Amino acid sequence: MRTLWYKLEGKLNTSIIFILDASDSGQPYWEEILNFVYNLFDFFPKSVQIKIYFLGNPSPYTFAKIRENYAAILEKNKGRASLITPIFEQLESEDISTIVVLAAGRIFDLEDWQHTQLLEKALFVNFGNQTITSEICEEWLPSIDHLKSKLYNPIQKVELSGKGIMPIYWDNPAYYLQATSLIAEHAKSYAVHVGFLSAGTQEPEVVATLEDGTKRILKLKKSNEASFLEQWKRLSDNESKIVGQCLTKGVYRCPVCQNEHKASQLKCKKDRRKQMGTIIFNSLENTHGFVLLRVNSEYIYYWCQPTIVLQITANEVAVKDGEYPIAYIYRFNPDSGEWYNTGKQMQQYTPIGENIYAIIL
Repeated sequence: MRTLWYKLEGKLNTSIIFILDASDSGQPYWEEILNFVYNLFDFFPKSVQIKIYFLGNPSPYTFAKIRENYAAILEKNKGRASLITPIFEQLESEDISTIVVLAAGRIFDLEDWQHTQLLEKALFVNFGNQTITSEICEEWLPSIDHLKSKLYNPIQKVELSGKGIMPIYWDNPAYYLQATSLIAEHAKSYAVHVGFLSAGTQEPEVVATLEDGTKRILKLKKSNEASFLEQWKRLSDNESKIVGQCLTKGVYRCPVCQNEHKASQLKCKKDRRKQMGTIIFNSLENTHGFVLLRVNSEYIYYWCQPTIVLQITANEVAVKDGEYPIAYIYRFNPDSGEWYNTGKQMQQYTPIGENIYAIIL
């Protein structure tokens, strides 16, 4: 079983590429094309990232540069061949939402990009009187109202999943666990540092659902293990004594009512005003979820697991169930290659490593 660590970058805002036609065919329509771009730019929110290219030129321009000195830029790009390959070769490694090609004459190399993701993301707006794609792709009339929904299509949902994959850590609270998939919906940010258990060679896949229902594959970047694993704190001497009694005798003397309780009971019911009881560990009073206890010869340290999944053994995890201090054991089945819920609850003080025990609150 491998532990994999990744980061999904926060730059998931819509990224749009404009490709303009400054060839001999496009020059008579240049003012119309430029005004069309200006009007579209005013429609987009500031979060949308925009780059502008010219057919035949692999170098991008910003919208500000185009607006500032469009005459000189047009002059520089006049007469270039109506080819999309120099630009697509630059974009192959980028995460692009939509490509908008504004042209008036035929683009000669579209056949070379048939059945590619880049061409599938492209919208072709025809300003001339002849086909610009040789009928390889659908062509649109230059109508801003018709194109708005196609151009601005933000992410509504992100799902991280994969066969034999179990999420064990994530640092963005917008994500929630559904079976073995990690999901965020309508989030302000989908950026996340995430750790997975993986039984095979398969890497996790990230699928974004856009506003119109279409799917988009996002890229994860491999990262280092999250640094939270070293954030241990020390229990008080009295709390450490309780832990020692629980581990050796299975019972302890309650500091609240002075009676003897079973080790599985982490809250005292003496104070009836507290419906959920009084936690016996003051250090953990406001803690909900898994807590690891590391025992050595002098002190006992604790660490609060930041997610609802805790690795128990190489092939088992515990998953917290809702708001209650209950967690079910999930086990990996090598025959099916999937994780499944065993239906068994994790017991308090479950050993998960050398001198390390897990409780749940």
